[in-house]
Amino acid sequence: LTIFNDGDVSWHIATGLWILDHRAIPHADPFSFTWAGKPWVPIEWLSEVIYATAYRIAHYSGVAALVTAILIALHAVVYFNAKRWISAALLPIVAMDFAIIPMLFARPHVLTWPLLAFWILLMLRAREQDRAPPLVAALLMSLWANLHGGFVFGLAIAAAFGLEALALSADKTRAFRQWLIFGVACAAAVFING
Repeated sequence: LTIFNDGDVSWHIATGLWILDHRAIPHADPFSFTWAGKPWVPIEWLSEVIYATAYRIAHYSGVAALVTAILIALHAVVYFNAKRWISAALLPIVAMDFAIIPMLFARPHVLTWPLLAFWILLMLRAREQDRAPPLVAALLMSLWANLHGGFVFGLAIAAAFGLEALALSADKTRAFRQWLIFGVACAAAVFING
């Protein structure tokens, strides 16, 4: 399978297995010969635990099944969101697939793809209703930050939608206050980790 054509796949699984076995996040590199014992912060620890769990259940078949489930979730979120806007909802799916296939490996970033799609859906719905997303949605940033460093894109997307709300809202004070509170909640949620 092409999802395993990357040397980092086994490294992420090994890190996850180490975390599961030691019930802790390593603070020093336990694997490499040249950097053994050097300070290390595995920022994608949650993805590594998820991949390691899938590996423990069914080895690489479990990892492949996990990636497949993630892709199904991504396609479902994109399809149902696109269906609201256009009748040919499969066109965005095909375009998305051309974009993601070159990056399709069993690595932490893949686990965040459905989260990214859902995040955009939340932002679009909030703008449709001329309000900020519900504060509880900020907790998704905590999940995202522990899965992959790409959470910064989620913060940037929220900021872009907040700026649009500020520019287009009739009540700029209310829009500024709502989106500022949501932005601060998102920034604070990033610091919640294992």
